[in-house]
Amino acid sequence: MAPRTPLLHPGRFFAERRRHFGRIILVFALVVFAGLAAVYGVGYLLVTHIDGTVMVDNPERPPEMFCDSEMDSMPFNESDCDAPQQVERDIDSIIWDAIGELAGPMLGGMLILVIGLTAVIHAGSWLAEGTNGVAASFAVTVWGLAPMLFVIPVSMVAMSVVLEPVTLSAAQTPSSAFAGLEQQLRANEWIGTVSTAVSSLWSAAIWRYGLEHEREVSGAAATAIAGAVAILVVIGGML
Repeated sequence: MAPRTPLLHPGRFFAERRRHFGRIILVFALVVFAGLAAVYGVGYLLVTHIDGTVMVDNPERPPEMFCDSEMDSMPFNESDCDAPQQVERDIDSIIWDAIGELAGPMLGGMLILVIGLTAVIHAGSWLAEGTNGVAASFAVTVWGLAPMLFVIPVSMVAMSVVLEPVTLSAAQTPSSAFAGLEQQLRANEWIGTVSTAVSSLWSAAIWRYGLEHEREVSGAAATAIAGAVAILVVIGGML
């Protein structure tokens, strides 16, 4: 019986199974939202490893330039300037605000990633006299990105194990508060490097057999294209 996915036996999968676009679209959706899930996963790791409050600018207080001004017409009450310049805020709310701002760009970035890799894979296989059109290239690209569905959760678990709790004091600003955590993250960059390498090698194997069977290019050309794309992904992940 043919494998249900190309994750473990890509050669048999592409040789024995017909292309099923309903399943490909499902995997495409999972891949795109995996990036979004990774962003919220990072947010969860941060809020579970950081505790305390920090000082931030008081949103209820007008800008200092207005409070120092002697203009008669003001868009606020003068008593508002008596409010403290900074207020204490829980770090969790700051983290989730930042995660919310990153969610949209990440979703768009994942769509661009899939489209960009499809274009590169299609162009490379076209130069190698590939057949079956862009649909085949899209299918190969999407299946090749499926390993991230497994690598991302494993990376998150690894990060949750190595990160040490950080307790903040109210006297700290958000930038100084994250300084200690940033040092921890830099010390454990190897987790991201290993994850990217494993995911890229896994993807390269799927792309290689997918190109050979779906785009009908030679084995040597498929290996070269898949290897080049995997290297591009590794370089992109290190930037």
